[in-house]
Amino acid sequence: MSRPSIYRLLEVPLLYRTLLRIVGAANLKEFHAANASVYNDVDGLVLDVGCGPSLLSPKPRGTLVGLDINFDYLQQFQDIEDSDTKVLVTNGSAFELPFPDDAFDETRCAAVLHHLSDEQAAKALEEMHRVTRPEGRVVIFDFVVPDRRFRYFFAWLVTQLDRGEYVRKRMGLYALYRNSSLKNWEIREFRYSWLELHGTLSTAVLSKTGE
Repeated sequence: MSRPSIYRLLEVPLLYRTLLRIVGAANLKEFHAANASVYNDVDGLVLDVGCGPSLLSPKPRGTLVGLDINFDYLQQFQDIEDSDTKVLVTNGSAFELPFPDDAFDETRCAAVLHHLSDEQAAKALEEMHRVTRPEGRVVIFDFVVPDRRFRYFFAWLVTQLDRGEYVRKRMGLYALYRNSSLKNWEIREFRYSWLELHGTLSTAVLSKTGE
C-alpha cells in the first residue's frame, strides 16, 4: 500500500485514534506533566485549531470550539461535550480562521504545524494571534525531529513516516515562533511515548494591547 493510501485511511477517525494509541502508548508521564503545567483551570471561550477527532489537551470549563477541515473528525470531536464543557464545531482552515478579531480567551493548536509549509504555518500563527483577545494566550503542541538521529532512531523514523510533510527540527519550529507577531514565548521540551518522540509545548501570552 502506498504512503498516500495509508494517509487516506487515517482520515477515518477510528483508525486515526487507534494509531495514536499505538504510537503514544505507555510512558506518557512527561506529556501529561507538560499539559498539567500549562492547562491549569482554563475556562471561558477556547478555540482548538485542527482539533482532529479527539481532544489532546485537558478540557476547559466553558465553551470549546473545535475547527478542522475533516467533517468526520468534527463529528467525533462533538462527543467530548459534558456538563462542564460545551462543544461547538466548525469546518475551516488553520491559516484562514472564520472568526472575528479578539474572539477567544485561549487558542490551542496541537500537532498541526508539521502539516503546514513555513508560509502556511506563519499565516496560521498570525490568525491565531488575531482571534485571541488581549491578555489571552496561544498554546501550541507539536513534535520535532530529534537532534540525535541514531540515539533516537525510532522517534526520528516516525517523523520521516508521518503524513505531515513539514516535521521540523527544533530550531526550525522556534524560528517560526520568533518571526511571528506573537512574543514572549515560553517553551517546554520533553520526550514522550515508548518511542521517545520529542515534543514541544509552547505558550505565548498576549499583552493588554494584544501584542
